[in-house]
Amino acid sequence: MRAGDILVFRYKGRSSGHVMIVMDNPIQTDSEHIFQVRVADSAPSGHSDDTRPVHSSGVGIGTLLLKVNPKTGEPYAYAWKADAPWKYDSDFAMARPA
Repeated sequence: MRAGDILVFRYKGRSSGHVMIVMDNPIQTDSEHIFQVRVADSAPSGHSDDTRPVHSSGVGIGTLLLKVNPKTGEPYAYAWKADAPWKYDSDFAMARPA
């Protein structure tokens, strides 16, 4: 994953999800399988270090966390912001526009 890629969450068992644009290359945290990812999206709430005003919805840029499988490098969980609980309720897809 790198800047410009599209990151999609599809909530398991539902027909909805969330689409984001990766703004910067992901940064590995102190844990080798957790990455900080700066994304642009439109959402009811912001991420960590978000450009939206606190308690505001709409389009903004912020940082979420992804846990990746150490063998495949594919995401399997996310945290909406640094202090949020981990969510395991989504399938992930990534694409790189041509």
